[in-house]
Amino acid sequence: MFDILIKNGIIFDGTGKGSGVRTDIGIKGDTITAIRDLPGSGAHELIDANGFYVAPGFVDIQNHSDSHGMILNHTGLDSLVAQGVTTVVIGQCGASLAPLPDSSSIKSLQKWGLIEGLNADWQTYGEFVKRLSSSVFGANVASFVGHATLRRHFTGDISRTLNQVEIRQLANLLRDSLKEGAFGISFGFQYGHEIKTAPEEVFALMAVTKEYNRIFSAHMRSQDADFVNALQEVLEYGGSFNVKTKISHFKVEGKENLKFLSQGINMIESAYQKGTQVCFDVYPYTTTWRSLYTYLPNWAYEGGFKPMLERIKNKEQSKRMLVQLSERRDKLGMLLVTTSPRVNNFIGKTVAEISRSQSRTPEEAILAILSANRGQAIVFDHDVDPSEVTVLMKHPFSFIGSDGIGYPFKKIQMEELPHPRCFGAFPRFLRMLRQDNVPDNSLPLMSWAEGIAKISGRPASFIGLKNRGLLRKEFKADVVVFDPALVSDAATYANPFQPPIGLKYVINNGKISVYDGQITGVHGGRLLTT
Repeated sequence: MFDILIKNGIIFDGTGKGSGVRTDIGIKGDTITAIRDLPGSGAHELIDANGFYVAPGFVDIQNHSDSHGMILNHTGLDSLVAQGVTTVVIGQCGASLAPLPDSSSIKSLQKWGLIEGLNADWQTYGEFVKRLSSSVFGANVASFVGHATLRRHFTGDISRTLNQVEIRQLANLLRDSLKEGAFGISFGFQYGHEIKTAPEEVFALMAVTKEYNRIFSAHMRSQDADFVNALQEVLEYGGSFNVKTKISHFKVEGKENLKFLSQGINMIESAYQKGTQVCFDVYPYTTTWRSLYTYLPNWAYEGGFKPMLERIKNKEQSKRMLVQLSERRDKLGMLLVTTSPRVNNFIGKTVAEISRSQSRTPEEAILAILSANRGQAIVFDHDVDPSEVTVLMKHPFSFIGSDGIGYPFKKIQMEELPHPRCFGAFPRFLRMLRQDNVPDNSLPLMSWAEGIAKISGRPASFIGLKNRGLLRKEFKADVVVFDPALVSDAATYANPFQPPIGLKYVINNGKISVYDGQITGVHGGRLLTT
């Protein structure tokens, strides 16, 4: 007698091989115990998957559910679970929930949203694990350690290089966290607290990361005009110790910079041929969701929000910012404000609309928006070419990641307009695998087997998930059942709070979290460690 029996589905095991096999899957407890024809077998719950595809649960290798506190305050992560996500990897882009060696460390998360009210009562990564080990989530949770989170312990709100003693202490903080179960370290080279990071600091952290065979995850310093140099920096760091390297939300921003894409791909392939284990994640959208302050000149936000806001108040420094921003006035005017926690009426308006309503220039409006929100504003930017997204998704080194957050479907606040990728990234990608969705009627984006592997077996293997990512006997029962003819995203930029179509069942550690397309409220996710 099985707890769950999935009958007559077309099974894609997550390896990328084959074209699907019709068979059955038996689950007992949290484990797959049989994958074969099981005629006459009984089960407490029978799922008829006739006409559906059955895949391993999806691994969101680039997720920010910690950055808004959702992982603590709304543990169901409904918008991700409804997409088939059974594991999220958080602690991205230089910021994480652990370790928090002092009260300043958690401020690394404030670039994306308010952190007031977060109940983070731990200091070490081990204490974080102990605190959350009894919690149940909508999806399994794995985490990197954020470089800026570690670094703030030494610098606070000051942007500066670390001395040799501090670098050794920083490396020891990372070493302790990796011993205690963290999956690697992430960097946000573009952000205010990491701009001043010296190469010797990064190399010291790479040595520790290699020692434990963990992941180096990097948000590049630039994804526009200085794209090539920023990519070279990441590849040099990863290659220095042959560390497993993941480039976050890889892309070239701005059509004028699209010429750099092929060069960037060649650089990655060359690094791989030289021995660097490098991959990148990509989301299937052409609109970015970006902190508004990162459009300022780098010098303007060194050190984070506090010094940035002081510079904005300074007459001479703000004038210098305005001169540099004015060079991109047309582009900046099209940015659409999605997060404005202290001035709600900015949400849903472009910078140009706000500037006209205030009789300001677009660049003056940007400084006003940042000042009013104490730096915490996020925007949509329609600046990625569709052909680029297709090229990157097809590349054999790519994974699909949402770069999103797990939300409840009930809109929880008016201070935010989330990116639709939080609700639809994975079904959107699956929709793209159908030939009828290819505009030029050419071959599909890739085979179903290949596409499913990019969101299950391959990312699970890359980051080192144990007994997950594949449909295999004795692996954990993380399973998705979907209708290949209907699967699609429904979330839009105007109304993102919409569940996807065609995702029929989601099972996480043997618990059914989506039943016949509906969220059940039953959570099976756990905090994972290495």
